[in-house]
Amino acid sequence: VAATKSPIIFIGTGEHIDDFEPFKTQPFISKLLGMGDIEGLIDKVNELKLDDNEALIEKLKHGQFTLRDMYEQFQNIMKMGPFSQILGMIPGFGTDFMSKGNEQESMARLKKLMTIMDSMNDQ
Repeated sequence: VAATKSPIIFIGTGEHIDDFEPFKTQPFISKLLGMGDIEGLIDKVNELKLDDNEALIEKLKHGQFTLRDMYEQFQNIMKMGPFSQILGMIPGFGTDFMSKGNEQESMARLKKLMTIMDSMNDQ
């Protein structure tokens, strides 16, 4: 990189297309040292556009959390990306904290739950 004077734009952290991340020096070094990437985690959460959080909090206060609300939260979790990538951003958790098999199994279970919820009516 130094010899060719070409910038690093993306870094691949796995074998799949969602394993590409924009390269930022500070978060890269933090993750390399096992200190997590809080900035990246905040960016991921901000991407979700959780505008209706206050309505959800009011529902929770009154004990009116429904399966539809849980379904929306599951969708938000799925939008954030692979669990291992999210856990790798939290200080103290490494990217190897969750094995690939467990991650795939967790995502499959989450999708099954969402499919079951899709088949339910509002009553």
